[in-house]
This record gives sequence, structure tokens and C-alpha cells, in this order.
Amino acid sequence: MSWARIDDQAWHHPKFEALQSEGLEGMAAIGLWAMAISFTGQKQEPRITLNQAAMLCGGDKDLASICFDLLRSRGLIDSDSASKQTVIHDWSEYRSKREAKVNAGRKGGIKSGESRRSKGEASPEPTKRSASKQTRSPDPDPVPDPVPDPVPKEEEEEEAIEVIGCSGGERFVVTRPMVDNWAGAFPGVDVLAEIKKAKVWLADNPTKAKTRRGMRRFLGGWMSRQQDKPKPKRADSKRIETGSLPLGPDVSRQL
Repeated sequence: MSWARIDDQAWHHPKFEALQSEGLEGMAAIGLWAMAISFTGQKQEPRITLNQAAMLCGGDKDLASICFDLLRSRGLIDSDSASKQTVIHDWSEYRSKREAKVNAGRKGGIKSGESRRSKGEASPEPTKRSASKQTRSPDPDPVPDPVPDPVPKEEEEEEAIEVIGCSGGERFVVTRPMVDNWAGAFPGVDVLAEIKKAKVWLADNPTKAKTRRGMRRFLGGWMSRQQDKPKPKRADSKRIETGSLPLGPDVSRQL
């Protein structure tokens, strides 16, 4: 993408002041000229046709023709006798100067790169002493192992009932409020005993270790499953009443 620049003094240049005195048509001609500078810059050629100008005027060919006449009268566009087309005034000269600057910068960059490469080729090989220094250079500091997140302060301040290991070397502290909460939610469960069972189960199944954030949900689910387990039915104790049993001669003799 190339850039077209307009002089910051153009607003009071005699050519533009004359166009401003033409009213709305003169202002439209100035707008068309600015758009034509951009349009021809993209095409990399100074020529612009009336149809192209009409496109820049929103499809109004009559307005484009009026603007062309005004711009031509003020010397802002010229008629190319060879191609019989309209060209931006001084466009070729401006572009040639700009391209010359670009080419000069490109050549300077190439020359600078060649100079750096030649200096690199001419530099002597490192001496044994410098090579030995390079071999003795200390290794970069190893990446430290991730530090487990500390136990939240509020958990440390509360009464700890049990500590359960979690994945990543972290630990989960079971506090008294947690136990009371589970005991209220699952009245048929021995919460303290089940916490110990869950801790042993996790130790026996390290591949199913829980994160510290997920441990509380795991223990809550554990309590819920224990609550939902069917309770073993007790055998009904039959009351034996002496009056309901027939007494034999031996029994009646003992009584």
C-alpha cells in the first residue's frame, strides 16, 4: 500500500481558493481531486477516466464532468494528448521523487547488510581461551518445580479435624464446620468415620486423587452415597411369654 501526501498549505493555495469560490461545485471538485490522488496511487499510474471519476462521485457522471472542467481550468489535472486521457497534474514528478527515495532506502539497506556480512566473515575464530570460557559458562538456572498452593488462611484458623492429601502435593483440611454441615445434611452417617474411610480409599487409589478444590465435593458425594445405602434389617426379637407356651410335666414340676 502506498501513501499520497497533500501539502499542509493546500487549503489556502490560490488554486484551491479559486475552487472554493465556485461554491458547492468547486468543493466537489476538490473532493474529487483528493479521491483521484488516492485512486491513481493504488493503480500506480496518473491517468483517470471520466467513468472512473463518476464512480468516485457516487455514479453522477454529470457532476464528474463539471468537476473535471473546474480542475482542468485551475491546472490541477491535465489532458494527455498521447492517450487522450486525463492525468493528475505533476503526478509523475511526485511519484518519481517518492520512488527515488524508496529505491535509495532499499539500496542503503542492501549495502548495510552486505557490510555486516563482510565483517562477520572477517572476524577471527574464537581462541581456545575464549572457547574454554564458553564451556565453563554456568548452566542456566533450572526451572523450579511448581509450588503447591498454600492452604487458605481461613482453613488454617478453623479447627482441623483431618488432613487429606490431594493431587499436585496439595492438602485439604477438613474443619469442624465442614463436619457439622455434613452431619446435619446426612443424619444417618457417621461423618468422622466416613472421612477416615475416604482418606484410606484415596491413599489406596492414587490415580483417582482429587484436587484441593474438588475434595470437598468428593467428600460430600461420599456422604450422600453412604446416606442412600440401604440399612441392614434387624431380626425381630420374639418375646417369649411363659403363659403362651404349653408346659410339660417336667416344666410344671420345676415351677
